[in-house]
Order: sequence, then structure tokens, then C-alpha cells
Amino acid sequence: MLSLNSNSKYTEEYSYNNSGEYPIIDGSTQNFQYKFKINTFDYDNDILSISTVGYYAGHVNIYNGKCSIGNNVACFILTNYAISLGLDINYLAFKIFQITKNIISGESGGYSALNINKFLSTYIEIDNEEKRTIILD
Repeated sequence: MLSLNSNSKYTEEYSYNNSGEYPIIDGSTQNFQYKFKINTFDYDNDILSISTVGYYAGHVNIYNGKCSIGNNVACFILTNYAISLGLDINYLAFKIFQITKNIISGESGGYSALNINKFLSTYIEIDNEEKRTIILD
């Protein structure tokens, strides 16, 4: 129902060499303040991102439109099947944040880090017209 994606090919150097209009969503992206924009995109749909390392570790954001995925972030891209079930991305973001805010672990290079293994072994119960449980792994 959901696809977990992360892509580290979009480095700072890559961004400077391929500057454009499409944002790169990374672990430091908050409130549509994009650090880099490039001239191509990988996705053109609803994306729910979770910062995995740093000051914003565990924060959840929703993006819609053309973009690519950078470093220090886990992204869930709603599949057509999930959308056909009536899964609401805002509700899903709320449910995921209820989990991630409680599983920030220690530090990684001086920064907070999301315990991604613990997160991936978590069940998220979604209440739509009927109960649905989604396993994130």
C-alpha cells in the first residue's frame, strides 16, 4: 500500500550542477523551505516524508507535486491501491507522527536520529469506514 523510498544521489554538488525549479525533499526540509531545487524530478504525487536525522528527526511533512528525494529522509508515496481504499494522507501523517515523536534515539554524529528499525516494525492502525492495519516494512 505504501512504498518506502530514499535516494542519496542528490548531493549538494549535484544540486548546484543541475539547478532548476523542482525541489529535493530531504531531512532538513520543513514547511516547504527547500534547500535545493533541480531541473528534473522523480515523483509527481502525494509524498509523506519523515526526517530521519538531525534537528527535525521524526518530523512528518506532506508534499504534492513534482519533486525528488534526497538524504536523511524516509518517504512514503501513496500507491494507487492505497488511494483507492480512501487512505487520507493527512490522517496517515498524524498517525505516523504519534509514533515517530516517541522513537527518537540518542544521537548520530551529534544529532538526534529516528530509530528506523523500530519504526519499520511498527503497526499503524488506520480508521476509515472499516478498520485497516498497515504494516510498514
